[in-house]
Amino acid sequence: MRIVLDQLNGLGSYPWNKDKIINNNSLKELRHALNVLVNSKQLLAARMTDCNNLKGLGSSSMNEILGFTYPNEYPLINKNSNSGLRFFGYNISAYK
Repeated sequence: MRIVLDQLNGLGSYPWNKDKIINNNSLKELRHALNVLVNSKQLLAARMTDCNNLKGLGSSSMNEILGFTYPNEYPLINKNSNSGLRFFGYNISAYK
């Protein structure tokens, strides 16, 4: 699991979150939630809610995982990408 988490840019600035994710969630919970996020046919909101139950894994990391797995369906969306789009004149609502 450490290898997977090490690949996420969103956790690069906060390396202690990797330890928090690993230490506060069982491997079974992590594998289940990430499998649901990537492979389930549920609506995206339901899949992300399942991952939100993991301690330390936020929506930015979930978006990054989905964007890597399905780049044509889920573009990278975070504060930085939204700020860049606003800089170029796109009307993007605030990231929450």
